[in-house]
Order: sequence, then structure tokens, then C-alpha cells
Amino acid sequence: MLPVIITAAIAVGAFALLSRWIRRRPDSAGLGQTDGFDQEDFPADPVEQPERDYSYPEPELDPWEKYDQLRDAEERRNTQAVRDILQGDDQEVARLLMELARQHGSTPQEAARDDDLIRQIARSIDDDMRNVLSFASRTNAQTDSIELEPSDELRPTAYPSDEFSVGPMVSDADVDAIVPEDLALTDDVFYPLFGEDELQVTRHFERLQKRRRVYILLDISGSMEGHMQSGRGTRIQWAAGVALKLMLKARAGQAEYLLRFFGDTAHERQQVSTPEEAQVMIDTLIRLRDWNEGTDIEDALRTAVDDITSADDEIETSDILLISDGEASLDQAWLHDTFGEDIRLHVAMIGLDNPVLADQTISTSYEVYK
Repeated sequence: MLPVIITAAIAVGAFALLSRWIRRRPDSAGLGQTDGFDQEDFPADPVEQPERDYSYPEPELDPWEKYDQLRDAEERRNTQAVRDILQGDDQEVARLLMELARQHGSTPQEAARDDDLIRQIARSIDDDMRNVLSFASRTNAQTDSIELEPSDELRPTAYPSDEFSVGPMVSDADVDAIVPEDLALTDDVFYPLFGEDELQVTRHFERLQKRRRVYILLDISGSMEGHMQSGRGTRIQWAAGVALKLMLKARAGQAEYLLRFFGDTAHERQQVSTPEEAQVMIDTLIRLRDWNEGTDIEDALRTAVDDITSADDEIETSDILLISDGEASLDQAWLHDTFGEDIRLHVAMIGLDNPVLADQTISTSYEVYK
């Protein structure tokens, strides 16, 4: 009897489980739940799981590897700067670069095609010197507007020459120069004309070339140590490059120069009249440093004007080139009264602008280098 009861209990339990399983299966209409779980077993909006990051951080470089990378990057920049100078339009600057690097066996054009030589030049020139030369090769130094060519001058001479003119006599001292046609006149015609200074005389002249002299004012105040906007080099290095461009012309015998460095006051005046003096100034400019002074542009300009107006030599000085970052106040009335036709002011602003000096009624030429 007991086995029968146990068998019946098992059958009833199995039937109950089977009935529950059948109710949770989808019916023929696609209704019902799946997998034996109630809807409430799942959240309404499952939380999206973030993607796992299977990447690995770059390994930390060894300090020596970092140093090698920085050194290689700097060498690439330096060699490119040298290449740009050698391939630039200003071959005078390129030749100066070759001289400073003690490379006399080839031309700049040949060196520009030799990668090994370029690297050798780059290693032999320090950063400051390279920056000055690079800036010099990229600036025109306003040479198109500054008078550099000698001017011609005719001077009276007592002896015959190819240069002469014929005009009325102005004094008895012209008697010896009366033209033959008037000397052949009869006395009744000659003397009345003589008394009225209407006789014609020949005046002879000699043609002389008068060399030009340019006055350079170069700012060496503390603010000139600031960096250019390009990030490569300082303002004073660019300023030195502008002046260097003109010194190369002086070394070639074109024009003469007076130069004063200035900060709080104008420093001692230096004259560049010979190729040897130009070379000394070139050596100074490629190693130029600021003097940690203030800036007084007006004092420098007044000093230059005094030098020009008081000069008693025969070399014409009528152009002043001011090279500065322009951080100074100025007397506009004095500038308008001073500069124009007789004394021409040229301004090379380094890194900054100066609206007063930009006035075309004051400055014959005005350039901002950034």
C-alpha cells in the first residue's frame, strides 16, 4: 500500500511542475513569457555597461632617450635654419655664414646641396649667431627707401672740362671766360653789353661723387630681450640682423654709417667708413646683448639730429634708421617739425607697433617685424 501512495505523490508533483512549465512557454499566438522568468526579474531600462579599455599606456621613456629626442629635434631645426640662409635671396649673408663657419672651399649654392656640410656648419655656429644671420637674411632693412647711392655734385673749376655751361657774366672776374663770339664784337657793341653784364661767359665744372652716410640708432634696452612672436630668437637679435644687413653693404664699400646704441641715453657714436670698420661692427652685432636699460627714443633721435646738423664734413647724412621695439613716449610736434624733406626718418619696429612713428608725415618708411 505504501508504494502506491509514494508513486501517486510523485505523479501529482510531476504533474504540477509540468503544468507550471507549460504556462510559462509562449503560446501559438506568440504570447507569454520566456525562459521561465517573470518580467519583474529584469529592469525596465538596463544600465549600459561602459566599454572596457584594452589599450596600454606608452612606456615611460628613459631620461637619456628623452635627451636624444630633444637633441635630434634641435639639430633638425638648426640645420634647416642654415639651409634656409644658404638658399635665401641674400647671398652676402650666406657668404658671411660660410666665413663664420670657416668654410671657404665652396660657395653657398654648393653648400646648400651638401647635407653633411650643412650639419657641419650648423654645429659650428651658436644659436645667437644663427638667429641674427637668419633674421638678416629675411629682412630687407628698408634699403629700397634709404638713399645709399652716391650723389653727383658739380663744382666750378678754373680749368676746361667736359662739364660746362654758358650764361651771362655776373662780375668783372668773368672777363677771362667771355665766349669768343662776344669778344669779336665791335667796341660800340661790346662795351655797352659789358656795362650791363650781358656778355656771355663759359663756366667749367668738375663732377664729384658725394658719398651717402646713414645714421643708425639701435635700441639695446632691457625690453629688447623679449622674444619675437615666432618664438625663435629675441627682439635684439632681429634688430642686430637689420643693422647687419647694412653693415654688409658698408663692407662692400656702399655708403658710410654712423651708429649709436641707445637705452636710457644715446651711447658713444661709432663711425663705419671702411670695410675694416664694417667688419668690426659685424662682429659686434652677431654677439649683441641688451644692456638692461630703459628706452628713450626721443633722446636718441635728438642726439642724431644734432650730430647731422652740426657736421662740417662733406659727406651727406640725411637718413636716420631707428631700430627699436618702440616702448617710449614721443613729442609729436617736434617730430613733425624735424623730419621730412631735409632729414628722412626710417623706422624698423621690432615685435611691437608705434602709432606715432607710423605717421607717414613723420617717417619716410615704416616696417614692423614680428
